[in-house]
Amino acid sequence: MWRKISALGFLAIVSIVSLQAFAQMNREQKVDIGGYGVFTSQAGSREPVVVFEAGLGEDTSTWDKVLPKVAQFSHTLAYDRAGLGKSDSSPNPKSVEQMVKELHAVLDAAHVSPPYILVGHSLGGAICSCLPTSTLTRQPASCLWTPKMAGYSIA
Repeated sequence: MWRKISALGFLAIVSIVSLQAFAQMNREQKVDIGGYGVFTSQAGSREPVVVFEAGLGEDTSTWDKVLPKVAQFSHTLAYDRAGLGKSDSSPNPKSVEQMVKELHAVLDAAHVSPPYILVGHSLGGAICSCLPTSTLTRQPASCLWTPKMAGYSIA
């Protein structure tokens, strides 16, 4: 029994140390994208850059459990879209096209270069699916998303 408790204690300590290491290597900043600031969180350093796009009304905290794991083998970037989380509100009307433009601006302002792997959840999936086909894209990107969950209807 003591071995099980010791093993669980050891795993808890390793988990805490790993999260602390992620927090230390995590680079958080607000970037200016045309008169308003957008919060970004970056970690890791290897290509490709994995860009995380949260769902409707969600912020970077959506990816809290995923980012530390992906940052172990790749550069990650998550951000709060304008008006959400730690980001300022945008003076622009909200539309998927506008959010795609803002994502381009965030990537430029944060000095993040391709290649990109885009990971989107819900509304983030729609934004990711538009990015590679937009006229602003400098290089094709991979796109993974979950725009519709099984058992739910969009109607």
